[in-house]
Amino acid sequence: MNKQVKFQAAVAEVEITPDFPVTLIGGMPTRSKEVLHPLMSQVLLMKWGNDLTCLITIDNLGLTVELANKLRQTIATQLGITKAEVMLCFSHTHNAPQPTVGALNGERYFSFMEQQISLGVTQALAKLQPSKIGWGLTKSQLGVNRRVDCSVVDDRLGVLKIATLTGKPLVMVLRLTAHPNSLMPLSGVITSDYFHFVRQQLTAHFGCPVMVIQGAAGNVKVRGTDTITGGTLLEAEAAGKEIAEALAKMTINLVEVSEFQLISRELSFTSEVPSVAESQLIAHNAQKECGIDGTGWLAECQRLREAGLKQQVTDREVQFLTLNEGQFCGVADELFCELALLAAEKTTNRLFFLNGYTNGCTGYLPTEREWLKGGYEILYSNLNYFPFHGHVMPFRPETAAQLVEFVVEHKC
Repeated sequence: MNKQVKFQAAVAEVEITPDFPVTLIGGMPTRSKEVLHPLMSQVLLMKWGNDLTCLITIDNLGLTVELANKLRQTIATQLGITKAEVMLCFSHTHNAPQPTVGALNGERYFSFMEQQISLGVTQALAKLQPSKIGWGLTKSQLGVNRRVDCSVVDDRLGVLKIATLTGKPLVMVLRLTAHPNSLMPLSGVITSDYFHFVRQQLTAHFGCPVMVIQGAAGNVKVRGTDTITGGTLLEAEAAGKEIAEALAKMTINLVEVSEFQLISRELSFTSEVPSVAESQLIAHNAQKECGIDGTGWLAECQRLREAGLKQQVTDREVQFLTLNEGQFCGVADELFCELALLAAEKTTNRLFFLNGYTNGCTGYLPTEREWLKGGYEILYSNLNYFPFHGHVMPFRPETAAQLVEFVVEHKC
């Protein structure tokens, strides 16, 4: 690539808070009653030569992969690029609308969100300007592992700063790791959870929009919150303050872009279909241990068996966004934090960030060690969420290692 070609960037923010009642999902589905904090989406357009890409952050638990791809295609068509050049990153807030068929105003909300994000793309497209970038890395005490007998956390705070050629910041892209379900106990309340306070405090500090990307947070909660019942408004605000203080003294050197691309690769994950006896035992234990009604799940298991299926194979897109030495790598799964740490170690790149909640939100993907323990994330969550991610059982225990090896092999 000609070194005279300048990297260009632009950012826009749009609000995606509904002004009509919706079903909130993240705990027990409930009807929305009030708005505590607005839901936001930020659009970052980046162009280098003829390569144009779009990174979008969205305050939502996470769309199904099917709906995420529909949204990506809408944006891709608008920009004249391919779907693979659009990356969606969901905050995974547990107090956001369920934009699916069957939910209260689900299709209406998806259409509204799609229109608002498309508006953001239009606004950003009009503001592209030559830019420089810089990466920063620090640590925080934001998260704690919520699994029994496991203390591993990904305490890295990765920051991508994009600024004008004069050094004026255009956007700060922050990657962190902790489940945003602190405010889940506020039934019927719409909120972006602690992400609201992170953006609020950092926007004031840096003087530019702040985009927050969720990392591999499948087994990480916010420090001080309860694993089941979440936390309080004060704890969510404290989480925002923790992040702001960790980044306040950071110095980031700006440089020209020398490497830039957004690509996708695919691999397949396999899960088993349980026998009649296995499925009945799982449903019984899910009710006993977690209060989960497995009626619908049992019916789906029976349907799969009657169709002659013993396994389910899921194709998974893995996306890689590279800017100089830093890389965001994303999949739709709720990854356990150990996977992100292992990927960074194996790539020997401290700025290699493996993230979940990318281009959708599917079931949990644990390490083999945690898979063998079982529990809610591994097994029982599937009884609630199989209609959204499409498989009734967890992926095979070796899947996590398979994914890490795949991303290491395909990294740029």
